[in-house]
Amino acid sequence: MHSTQPNYLRVSCHFINLQILSSLLTNLRNVGHKECCGIRKVKPLPRKLATVDASITGQRKYQNPANRVRVPVIQIDTPFCTSDRNSIKFNPLSKCTSAQVWQYIHANEVPYNYLHSKGFTTNASEPCTRAILPNQHEPLGRWWWEELLIKNVVSTKSI
Repeated sequence: MHSTQPNYLRVSCHFINLQILSSLLTNLRNVGHKECCGIRKVKPLPRKLATVDASITGQRKYQNPANRVRVPVIQIDTPFCTSDRNSIKFNPLSKCTSAQVWQYIHANEVPYNYLHSKGFTTNASEPCTRAILPNQHEPLGRWWWEELLIKNVVSTKSI
């Protein structure tokens, strides 16, 4: 059984709520997901990574061949390196398919987020994630509305 406890980084709910109320919810569909990810993930991440020598991700090449095709198993995490130390990032699932990951999870009784069982193949913040249908590509559950917006803008301009 797995005994390692996750090390969570919590962002001040007060800070998030102020940021979201002031701009995010009114502009989410106009500015895309980058502002939301900036508040919840990108801004707090360097603070946490400055306290550790390495980090582990669940990134897989298969998840998004457009921008993850070169995800190595081990890499220097350059954005989080400092002049006196390197930051190492491990991507142990890099070469795995979704089927291989789930086979391992079930064979080894690895705990997982129950939302996966409800069709959420990717887990992000609430406004950016939705469940997908069986056999749909995993990234369709994240930032799903951005592609719809692009299609709507294109079709509106062509009318």
